[in-house]
Amino acid sequence: MNSHDVEMHELLDRVGKLERQNRSWKIGSMLVILAIGISLTAAARAQQTPAQQNPLRATTVVAQDFQLRDTAGVLRGELSISSGEPKFELYNAAGKVVWSTTPRFTAQSRLN
Repeated sequence: MNSHDVEMHELLDRVGKLERQNRSWKIGSMLVILAIGISLTAAARAQQTPAQQNPLRATTVVAQDFQLRDTAGVLRGELSISSGEPKFELYNAAGKVVWSTTPRFTAQSRLN
């Protein structure tokens, strides 16, 4: 073999190596683009799902007042503290009390 054949063989080896590296970069970049696309799609879908499918679950809730409202936002029930005693009331669509609890004992009668 002469030097020209050796140079051509070395050149063919280098081109083959570059083609393999290029193919690896193409596959790697396509996988990265695919992963980004999947994550963006999953994020967009998560924003579109209604919150009622994933209700908030808590072991303890502390509040001064709890309100029950219908889909139109009208107050239909309330659990609260009135004069130091718990009170639970249910309202009709017009806002009038249809059912209410009254404390059986006052704080003073429990002490006696």
